[in-house]
Amino acid sequence: MELILVIIIGVIIWAYTSAKKTEREQSEQSKRRNREYYIKRTYPHAYNEYWEKPIPPASGYYGRYYSSYHVRRANGDSSDAEWENLEKLVLAQMESRRQLDLDKQWETNQNAFAADERKKSGELMPTFGHYTYSIDIETLSKKKVKLKIWQHFTFAACQESDLDYTYQQVVKNNSQNILTYRTNGFKLDEEYRNSILRFLTEIGKTKTIMVLYNTNIKHWEKDAAMKTYNESFPSDSFTMLAYQCKKWYFGDLWAGDLESAAKSLVKDEPLDRVVILDACTTNDELVENCKHAFTQLRSLRPQLTYISFNKYYNKVEMESLIAQATKDAEKRKEDERVKEEERKRREAEELAERQRKAAERKRLQATAKQVLIANSHDWELLYGDFHYTWLLYYYPITCEFEASESEWDDRYTIWNFKNDPEKGISSVNHDATLDYVIPEIKQKLVDTFGAEYLQFITLVCLPASTSAKNVARYEEFSRRLCEETEMENAFEHIFIVKDGMSKKHPNNHSGRSIQPVVEYEKDYFKGRYVLLFDDVVTKGDTMLKYKEEMEKEGAFVIGGFCLGKTKHERPFQTRILNPSVQSVFPPVSNTFNVDSELPF
Repeated sequence: MELILVIIIGVIIWAYTSAKKTEREQSEQSKRRNREYYIKRTYPHAYNEYWEKPIPPASGYYGRYYSSYHVRRANGDSSDAEWENLEKLVLAQMESRRQLDLDKQWETNQNAFAADERKKSGELMPTFGHYTYSIDIETLSKKKVKLKIWQHFTFAACQESDLDYTYQQVVKNNSQNILTYRTNGFKLDEEYRNSILRFLTEIGKTKTIMVLYNTNIKHWEKDAAMKTYNESFPSDSFTMLAYQCKKWYFGDLWAGDLESAAKSLVKDEPLDRVVILDACTTNDELVENCKHAFTQLRSLRPQLTYISFNKYYNKVEMESLIAQATKDAEKRKEDERVKEEERKRREAEELAERQRKAAERKRLQATAKQVLIANSHDWELLYGDFHYTWLLYYYPITCEFEASESEWDDRYTIWNFKNDPEKGISSVNHDATLDYVIPEIKQKLVDTFGAEYLQFITLVCLPASTSAKNVARYEEFSRRLCEETEMENAFEHIFIVKDGMSKKHPNNHSGRSIQPVVEYEKDYFKGRYVLLFDDVVTKGDTMLKYKEEMEKEGAFVIGGFCLGKTKHERPFQTRILNPSVQSVFPPVSNTFNVDSELPF
């Protein structure tokens, strides 16, 4: 019994102890939950970073304090003061990271702006020079970013006197001019000023822009610098910027607090772009001015570009430019030498070819008259010893038989060749006819005389009734035929000094056709071998008349050539040519008044 009683008492004590322990644990857990909720609500950033996490080793006051022996974990046992310090630490770390991200973005934005504005500067300031630099800038977070800066400049100079400026005389002359500018200043040409204003307007259309001029120029008097800016950019020149830019500011780079001026300009908006105008810039001064602007405005992190009226090259840059200019000059000399040798070679070849052609012409000329006259005897005989030929038969519409399709084609060919607008001929149809008949005429001449002898023939087109018709009919035809055959073209040496008139012309009261009055450039025809050409031959009287005229001028008439020979009855033989040009010419009823057909 005693044992049982002891066991019961022990169980009761154990149960009581366990209950108390459980109660204490639940109370502790409740306190811990309440403490955790309080820490999470009061110090949210520290809670997320440090609740029941080992505190990492760190330098500085907070690092030393929270690495001490009695604080190894941030938990519910840490005091509010400790949690408050942790919250400050985390916020400081977050701000530091944010600043680093902004600095990195600044570097990215500047480099992107540099690429974009370089493209715009090439379009808007095409006569400017351009150089790029990378400048290290210390940010508010004590980190360095590398910012790419473009410098745009109108003139270039160099202060190095021990270099050879033979191929860089412009740089040398500009260097001399700057010595005067230092005390007297100068006025930028209107062309350059307008280019700069267009550029500023373009990059400031949707962005806030600060334009800062540099008065702190080494070896320059400040008054000379101010005079340069005032005369180069009078107040009214910025009217365009005031109306077309989003917001803009114009001031001295070195005067006062730029950050305050910028914040007053942009208020709660970002400062987007800064442009430094400089009358004269060395590379060291460019870096100094950019760093000054960035340091003053680094809390706003703007993008920057640099415009110099005069740029000083340093010695390394100038040596590189001189070397390139020397190389270019030597290449030009070599190119000129090669061109000169090529010119001489071509002249020698052309001379040899001319001599060969002259010798060949001389050889052919000895037999030209005999060959030309003898070969034309294969043509039809018109009268006496005068021979002629033609391409096709021309059947007038007065014929008593119905023309075939091919005979209508021949009529179209003749009518379109005559090129008379009064008869409804269009220039399109005339040109198409020339494309067809010229190769046929050329081939027949080559077959008759040989291609090498055509150069001795002078083509004489029998004049039309008026000067206008003569030009419309023969000028282009004779030019093209002679170019393709190398015959001499007499078109410009025959003149219609008075137009003829047809019998039905309202001003003709004679009752007969009046022929045109024609004159010749007499010395031109003497001793030439003439081929007469007419559009249509009926009896041949006109061709015989001009044969006599040419022979009076001292020419040898070797024969006649006509496009068409008038026929009223079909010959036994078939058509000489059978052109297929129907698609070029419209139907008769749409083009010609066939009832009024007369000789053209």
